[in-house]
Amino acid sequence: MAQQRNRERLIAILAKATAKSAALAKGVMHLKECTMKLHLVFAIIFLAGCNATTPTYSTVGKKTDDPHCPDYSEVSGGFYGGDGSSEEQAIEIVGIEHKPNRWIEENYPGAVPTMQALIQSPRTGLKYDRISFTTVNGEDKQAYFWVSGGFSCLLKNL
Repeated sequence: MAQQRNRERLIAILAKATAKSAALAKGVMHLKECTMKLHLVFAIIFLAGCNATTPTYSTVGKKTDDPHCPDYSEVSGGFYGGDGSSEEQAIEIVGIEHKPNRWIEENYPGAVPTMQALIQSPRTGLKYDRISFTTVNGEDKQAYFWVSGGFSCLLKNL
């Protein structure tokens, strides 16, 4: 009789353990499924982010093998691109007679440049002249100019 009771207890314990194992296995499978979904979400976000951060480089020059050296042969000299408020809105200068200080003078008459820095975007690798200046109203501002072309591009085309 005691042996029968022990056997029934053992069967009950095994049944509970089997049920817990099944629940645990179901939880592990759910966790794996959630992990896979999470990986998929991160992959989609990463790929979307890569696409969103791909720079367009020149807004007016023809694309070449080197995105830092667009072909401006058919572009009139001037200031192109954005408003200069950030790297993404950088001003693209075409023509030797067009210089950052000229743009500042045309857009902020009487402004005084205070500092110039050559910076490189860690995200895109593009180089910019960031010029700080003070307006006639005493407001400190910055303007970003995309540094494209230059002497190295001229040498490539020789």
